Parts: sequence; structure tokens; C-alpha cells
Amino acid sequence: MKSKSLWILTSLLIISALILAACQPAPTPTEAPPPPVEQPTLPPAEPVQPEEPVVPPAEPEEFIFGMLLVGPYNDLGWSQTHYEGGRYVEQQLPGTK
Repeated sequence: MKSKSLWILTSLLIISALILAACQPAPTPTEAPPPPVEQPTLPPAEPVQPEEPVVPPAEPEEFIFGMLLVGPYNDLGWSQTHYEGGRYVEQQLPGTK
């Protein structure tokens, strides 16, 4: 009997909380934001000529990456998928190993 009255009391509290939440007053409208102010436009700047010729970047060094697999590389599961992904990266990105 005690658990039944506890359930009834809990149900009434939940229902009353839902009713009170639904009966909140409507939010008051706010003012519209002011229109944006136009910024003055500046004339385009003259391009700057470099004084020294631009040197192309040096060849990238070899990038060696590693993987920790939880099983053998040919387990037909996650380990194999990660292993094949590493091989794909080696084929697609020069300088990776």
C-alpha cells in the first residue's frame, strides 16, 4: 500500500511540474538590432614588389608514422583496416613511410 501511494504522489508531482512549466508567460519581444553602418571603402593598396627573389621551399623530409594494432595486421577486422589505411597513406603522400 505504501509503494502505491508513493507512486501516486510522485506522479502528481511530475504532472504538476509539467503543467507549471507549460503555463509560463510568453517571452517578451525584443527590439530589432540597428541597421549596420556602412564602412568607408579604402582605395586598393599598391602591390608590394619583393626585393629578393622567392626561394622555393626545400624538399620535405621523410615523415615516418607508426600504428599500434591490437591484433595481427590480417585479422579481417579493425587492425587490418588500419593497416590498409596506413599503406594507402604511404601511396598517396610522398615522403611518408
